[in-house]
Amino acid sequence: MSNTRVTFGAILNTIQSTATMLTNTLDTVNTGVGMATTYVTDAADNQRMRSTADKESFLEDLVREKSYEESQSNLKVQKFCLQSADHKQFYEAAYTKYSNLLRKTQATA
Repeated sequence: MSNTRVTFGAILNTIQSTATMLTNTLDTVNTGVGMATTYVTDAADNQRMRSTADKESFLEDLVREKSYEESQSNLKVQKFCLQSADHKQFYEAAYTKYSNLLRKTQATA
């Protein structure tokens, strides 16, 4: 009978050790998943911030670029129109013609 108790006790010890090992393993897995989740969340937050900053920079660059191009174009037109009344008249007629044509085309597209 004593052998049976020792054997039964050993079996219970083994079961307890196995249960403890499984619990520790699950705790380790859970910690790893938590760390991975934190890493992915941080990476997503960082990407969102970088995208916001990049969009702001792109917007500012685009505004400057288009403003510069338009001012250069306006100065060229002004210089052309100041050459004579005919230059101004022909430019304005052409501008009206193409503006109406292209804006009408754009509106129907």
